[in-house]
Amino acid sequence: MISAVNRQGALEGAALVLCGLCSLYGWLGTASEFLRNPFQDWAVFHAAAVGYRHFGSWQAIFANWSMPDHPWLYPPSFLLLLLPLGGLSFDAGCAVFLGIALLALVGALWCFAGERRWLLLIAVVLSPAAMVNFYLGQNAFLTGALFFGGTLALRRQPLLAGTLLGVLTYKPQIAIMLPLALVAARQWKALGSAAVSACVLALASAAIFGPDAWQSWWTMISSGGVGLSSSVATGRLHGSSVFTCAILFGATPFIASLLQAAATLLAGVSVYIGWRRPMPDALRIAVLATATVLGAPHVTGYDAILSAFAAALLFRECLKSGSGPAELLISWIAWVIPLVNPPMFHPLGRLTPLFDALLIAAILARGLGAARVSRASKDDRANTRSVEPDPIPSRG
Repeated sequence: MISAVNRQGALEGAALVLCGLCSLYGWLGTASEFLRNPFQDWAVFHAAAVGYRHFGSWQAIFANWSMPDHPWLYPPSFLLLLLPLGGLSFDAGCAVFLGIALLALVGALWCFAGERRWLLLIAVVLSPAAMVNFYLGQNAFLTGALFFGGTLALRRQPLLAGTLLGVLTYKPQIAIMLPLALVAARQWKALGSAAVSACVLALASAAIFGPDAWQSWWTMISSGGVGLSSSVATGRLHGSSVFTCAILFGATPFIASLLQAAATLLAGVSVYIGWRRPMPDALRIAVLATATVLGAPHVTGYDAILSAFAAALLFRECLKSGSGPAELLISWIAWVIPLVNPPMFHPLGRLTPLFDALLIAAILARGLGAARVSRASKDDRANTRSVEPDPIPSRG
């Protein structure tokens, strides 16, 4: 027992030191780039919120859009969440946006993560994905708060969990696997709650921006506006999806799209297996988080905060029941790989989808294996009880 405790402590200590060093390297290595062009994605969010306060209509915002290389691609529901920040200056709005989202993320993990929650919290906050999110002023802290809170609270508070997951529809590519997981797990209360919160958010945004805002957004996304197609293509090539990495390896757009579709299908099958078969809840959530990143048609380094969370969940399970070096290595690579993203500038980053797939495989192998061991143990106990001899009656 002492040796096992010592091994756990050594693994925890080594993981903290290694992650801390990698995080420090990431912050220092990219500081100069950040200082040259800070919070460039927040500039898009702030411009949209300020634009609505100035022009008063969805169409006018984008008719007068001043950043052709950075188009607004989010649905009206996300702009609704940003509207209160439109009255603040650029810097103040960014500080409030990132600060509140980070506090929500920390709160979700602290309230719902259970044992060793400090480990998950440190792994997420120190992750290179979190660094990328801060530098860009992006929404991964908000995404993480909703995803972590919704999935971790699912068993104990399904209505709250569904409400949080429904709000995730503000970023559709991150929400595509959620209905499949809830259906596979037969979580009907959470599914219904998610549908209600998503509809409320959509209807509220339609009431504020007008009923044609959603149609306008869908038309813009599906058919592309003037200059939009080239901007979207450029944006996707700065991501780390299967499509992007296939293009960078030399595939044609058609082949890259087929590979992305195959990856999305594989991710969906993994989610269904993980959430339908008996499996520890933490590993189910880890499968869903990683499959969300692998299956999304467009993801970037900050979205890998979900993969960092999944890697930390797998590491926590390894501490409880032992681990092999392969699991630890895959977890660490999946956590650290945003340091070599975007793949357009770092060739090693083109392997990002491969390590996401390996992480899913490692999680499923451990989760399904744990379920088999548990089932075998129950069968052994049942067999033992069935062969016990009847007690000999006393002759008193």
